[in-house]
Formats: sequence, C-alpha cells, structure tokens
Amino acid sequence: MDTDVITYTVETLHQYKANHYSQRKQALTGAAAERNVKYLIAFGPEIVAVSEINYAQDDQ
Repeated sequence: MDTDVITYTVETLHQYKANHYSQRKQALTGAAAERNVKYLIAFGPEIVAVSEINYAQDDQ
C-alpha cells in the first residue's frame, strides 16, 4: 500500500486516515451506539480482554 503510489495517492491515504479517526471518535463518544464495536483492551502486560467501550470522557 505504501509503495503503490498510483492506487493509493497521498490524498487517498489522508482520507482513509481521516475516516478512521472519525469512526474511532464516534465509537468512543457514544455517537456510534448502533455499531457493535469490539476492542482489545490491556490492563498491564498479563491482563488482556476483548470488550466494548460504552463511554469515555477526556483522558479517562
């Protein structure tokens, strides 16, 4: 993908990145409640879980 400059132009990659950030923001702020989004969450090196994030506020 990084070496295919014809198919994946700089503008296309920037759009992909912007769309990804927008989707993640919606998922974290609850704006995407209709989606079934799963996250891999780690609490230290030994405790890892797959879960949903229901609400996030600031850096918490």
